Amino acid sequence: MRVLTDERIFPTEEVLSSHLGKAHTLWQSFFTDMHAVHPELAEEWRYYNDGKSWLMKITHKKKTVIWLGVYTGMFRITAYFTDKARAAVKASALSEACKEQFLKGKKIGKLVGITVKFKKKPDVKHGMALIALKLSMK
Repeated sequence: MRVLTDERIFPTEEVLSSHLGKAHTLWQSFFTDMHAVHPELAEEWRYYNDGKSWLMKITHKKKTVIWLGVYTGMFRITAYFTDKARAAVKASALSEACKEQFLKGKKIGKLVGITVKFKKKPDVKHGMALIALKLSMK
């Protein structure tokens, strides 16, 4: 279930922890790993009226790398790619399930999203692979 739908409540660490529960340790692992490998990435929380919720945009300079949404007991990240990324996706360290999302996914305009849901420890590795793939794209 989507959370962070109240525009007046900023997603502080306390608010996030209350929604994520046990997945909060995955949150901490993901951000620790991300900052260790990619210290150049910047995070920005914004409330989006079209989706009526807070989302985090993670960027490299002006390029959006991933979008992050928080749900009850989990969070997920999504990166968007064009068809030009087909070979890179196939050759990437992404899980087979993530590769299938791209290869069989529904297009939004010219883009196809790849989403990693964080529910178990291996998901941190899959999230890092998604970031690496997105950063490798020109």
